[in-house]
Amino acid sequence: MDLISVIIPVYNVEKYLNKCIDSVIKQDYKNIEILIVNDGSTDNSKEICTYYEKKDERIKLINIENSGVSNARNIGIKCANGKYITFIDSDDYVEKDYVSELYKMCTKNKADISICGIQSYAPKYEKIFKKNKTINKLLTTEEAIVAMLDERLYYANVCAKMYKISILKNVEFDVNLKIGEDLKFNIQVFERANKVFVNTEKLLYNYLIRKNSVTRNEFNEMWMGEIDLCEQIIENEKKTNFNIYSYAIKRYIRINYSCILKTIKAKGNNNEYLKLKENILKYKEHGIYWFINLMFANLNVDLSALKYAILFCGIISFVIMFSNTKFTKKELILQFFMIIFLLYVYIASGKDNIGLLLFYPSIIGLKNVKIKNVVKTLMWTLIIILVITLLLTFLGILPYSYYTKTDYMEMIIK
Repeated sequence: MDLISVIIPVYNVEKYLNKCIDSVIKQDYKNIEILIVNDGSTDNSKEICTYYEKKDERIKLINIENSGVSNARNIGIKCANGKYITFIDSDDYVEKDYVSELYKMCTKNKADISICGIQSYAPKYEKIFKKNKTINKLLTTEEAIVAMLDERLYYANVCAKMYKISILKNVEFDVNLKIGEDLKFNIQVFERANKVFVNTEKLLYNYLIRKNSVTRNEFNEMWMGEIDLCEQIIENEKKTNFNIYSYAIKRYIRINYSCILKTIKAKGNNNEYLKLKENILKYKEHGIYWFINLMFANLNVDLSALKYAILFCGIISFVIMFSNTKFTKKELILQFFMIIFLLYVYIASGKDNIGLLLFYPSIIGLKNVKIKNVVKTLMWTLIIILVITLLLTFLGILPYSYYTKTDYMEMIIK
């Protein structure tokens, strides 16, 4: 069996540390080294780690001056001797088959990275929340990066993942980033991976929702790190990979919108709000689409469901148009090729909102039609779109929206 390195950065988590380390010690995969990097804790965390180091010979405690989680992880990587590495945050805990299952995913599928499912728990509410939609699939590098930016299947954090150590060579966490360091690290590492295996059906990682988590506080300069990072990704992929480029824009808009909510909630600086708003408007063609998604978020409706509903109604409008309007042969051929072209652009470009253009050719069929009938038709179309969207979402045919009920729960826990 290959040696696997488990890296646990620790800083002032005495309340949760025992549960975390116990869950690692009890792994059914025994050939592990547990590297605990104590990042200058000022509570009893160091004493707890020392106790466990004496208790289990697989544990190695590394004490450093406080320098942040990124540096602690970098030191852990440098000290690792395993063929594979996995990261666990010291306030979280894992299931007993966490290591073995991630290892199997890598070896059986010849993948450089494996990813399992995460479930969040909030001790205050004594509840566990399932995080993402499930998938059990081998992904290409591009598919894996897109899914990470999208965050519907899994998140950009380094937890709940196992990496082959060979692809981490010369890659480090950016110590200057306080938010977004995981995303930057993963982008670099994923680009080196030949394959990524994802099985989020297996909920092996338990993530603690903490009231003092930095990601749930009001907007501050730390958030600008991830905003700038996303802008970098957008710029890098603009001419090379449209798919990644498109999803990077969506993430960029999503983060800026989230920061706007934090600013409003904290009654923050108006200049900050205007700057974030300006960021979103830079990509207004995507922003309009994102705004529609937010309108449906409280209903837990997925935007892709809305897209397919619009597409469905667009096709129906053509059927009605052709059956009720007399066209010349030339007009009919022109309409046919226009439909084919728009469908091609819709599928190939990745621009979700381009599906709305399917309604455009129908204007030709509105000759000699009364305005009140047009208004009535549009009203019924909007109602049908809403109904189909709700049905597709709640029947589980399509994934849920960016903000699920779990995300809302996390946002209100303070």
